[in-house]
Order: sequence, then structure tokens, then C-alpha cells
Amino acid sequence: MIDLCVRPEFVAQIAGYVQSAQRRPGLHALVDVGGGTLDVVTFIVHERDGEDVFPFLVPEVRALGTQLLDANRLVDASKLGEIHPWDGLAPVLCAAEFARTNALPEDYVCLRDGIFWEAVRDVVKGVLHKTKVRRYRLSSAWTDGLPTFFTGGGATIDGYRKSVKEGGECHAKVVNLMPLPFHPRLAEFTGGLEEYQRISVACGLALDAFALGHIRPAREVEDDLAPRQPVLERPGHEELYAR
Repeated sequence: MIDLCVRPEFVAQIAGYVQSAQRRPGLHALVDVGGGTLDVVTFIVHERDGEDVFPFLVPEVRALGTQLLDANRLVDASKLGEIHPWDGLAPVLCAAEFARTNALPEDYVCLRDGIFWEAVRDVVKGVLHKTKVRRYRLSSAWTDGLPTFFTGGGATIDGYRKSVKEGGECHAKVVNLMPLPFHPRLAEFTGGLEEYQRISVACGLALDAFALGHIRPAREVEDDLAPRQPVLERPGHEELYAR
């Protein structure tokens, strides 16, 4: 009998990190830029009784992947140029190359990109705002630097990198963007870090479920709320105006 276990993708992705010498406890973030979606999650790397524990804090998935970047550039573009058939599997072009390929004004493509990058910034900013205000107020990462795994097929695109940093640094003093490190079991992997980002999920999912630690979904993690100030009791009317 095979015991099937559903595991969050990001847990499989960071399997290499939590078993590496680079591992650090505390607050982390992961930003995964895929073809269809932008996935952002804050989480804690923690150990309890010898077992890895990963409390989710704020997960967010938005339709802001690389295919949507190109689709956004083509909004109303048929009025301005001759649009070539769109190949969703083709590499993402910079604004200037995309404009030349589609005979579009470059300033129009840049304008559309600006709208898109603002949306990416807002997603990252919103996730970290909620994390800082409600989920993990006193983490040292807010001042010392937030370790942020930046991965996925779109992680090489400058616009995503810049937008993630700008959105994150609205709340963290420094956002340390870093690739996922190789899993120790892949000592013979000959590809580079960029190639590993694409197979990190598969590598993590190939592990025994127990090796991935204990996952606590966000709904099971209580908010980190500031203690309420004691309410001072006001003297009653009779005490104030005692005869």
C-alpha cells in the first residue's frame, strides 16, 4: 500500500536549504515566478524536539507570471501595430525587443510594463505588511535582513527582481534575494543554480514525507498580536464628588 501525502510546493522547494549549512532559523520569504502565477509566502524555519517545523504565515498566489507579463503588453495593442502570434513558450523579451518584434511603440510597452510591475510590488508589499503587523511583529529579519528565496522560470527577469525588492523593502530594511541552494543529495548535479531552480520541487518531492518536516498551515498559526494596554478604571461619580 502506498501512502500518498499532499505537500505544499514551497516545502519541497526549500528541502535543500533546510538540510544545508546555509540554514538559519527564523522568518523567511519565498517568491516563485512561474509562467502563470506569482507565488509569495512568508514562513518560519524552526526546529522542535529534533523535527523541522514550518509554520506558514502569509501565502499569496496571483496571476502575475511571465505569460501574463506578455499578455499585459498586448492589451489594446492591436490598435497600434501588427501583432504576431503569441508563443507562450518563447523566452520573455525585454520591452525594447518586444516592441520591435510587434511593431509597437516602445513607450507603450514600457507603460504597460509599469502597470504590471506595480502590481507585483503591491503583492509582495501586502504579504510583508500583513506578516509584520499581524503574524511576526518582532522578528529580527525586519531590521537585519529578510532571507528571501527568489526562484522560478521568471526569476532571471530584471523587472521581477527589482519589483520584489522594492515591494519588500517597504517593510524590511533589507530584502536578501537568493537562489535555492542545491540539495545535498544532488552532489553530482552538473547544471547551474538557474537550472536547479526548475527542478527544486521535484527534488524535494522525491524525499520521504518525514524528511520534509512538520508543516503548519497558515490557518493553524495564531496571529502575533500586540498585548493590549491595561484599561485604567476611572473613579466613579460618587468618588469624584464625595461629600
